[in-house]
Amino acid sequence: GLMHINDTYGRRAGDAALLELMRRVEEACGEDDLLLRIGGDEFVVFTASEDIEYAKTICDKALRRNGETIEVDGARIPISIHIGAFAGTKRLQRAATYVVARCFCKNIWCYKNFKNNY
Repeated sequence: GLMHINDTYGRRAGDAALLELMRRVEEACGEDDLLLRIGGDEFVVFTASEDIEYAKTICDKALRRNGETIEVDGARIPISIHIGAFAGTKRLQRAATYVVARCFCKNIWCYKNFKNNY
């Protein structure tokens, strides 16, 4: 995973791996799909389609590239992704965006609160 890449090859390689993983998933997604990184090399896609086969296709396209390498500072580094996708509607996408935004804001507040108190 990304922690191994960071520890073995450095943060620059970890950043390059993350950007490449995002690019791969974006290529698999449609224009109206919502892509979220939930941590490390884990992603979730909320599709704009109610077709479960479409959601599976997105995952299959991204997973098919697992093990392909990137090159950073002369090192060939294999990268892999974990991904899930939901078939839903725009309403589901809006709800997911709201939940993620609320969690993100809450975590920032908690971090700031913790930092200011300790």
